[in-house]
Amino acid sequence: MDDALNYLDNLAFARSIDPSNTAFDRLEIVLKESAMVTGLTTIGDEKEWNVFMRLDSEPIRAAIHAQDGSRSSVLQALRDMKNHFKE
Repeated sequence: MDDALNYLDNLAFARSIDPSNTAFDRLEIVLKESAMVTGLTTIGDEKEWNVFMRLDSEPIRAAIHAQDGSRSSVLQALRDMKNHFKE
């Protein structure tokens, strides 16, 4: 799968988990303007829109219905959701 298509799939999943995250709009613009995102974004950007890097955030925990789960249990729940995600 090419870079942009992979990101589009990840973006759709991320929006399903955290629909109010406005950082996704910036990623969508980058994806529309370039077929390859390597070098166009920063690790700071990635931390804003990658749900797997935001395991302690309230929207992520709410999406998986976890209040006190460990980071590893949140990660596993997200992974399971991603594995079964259909747009």
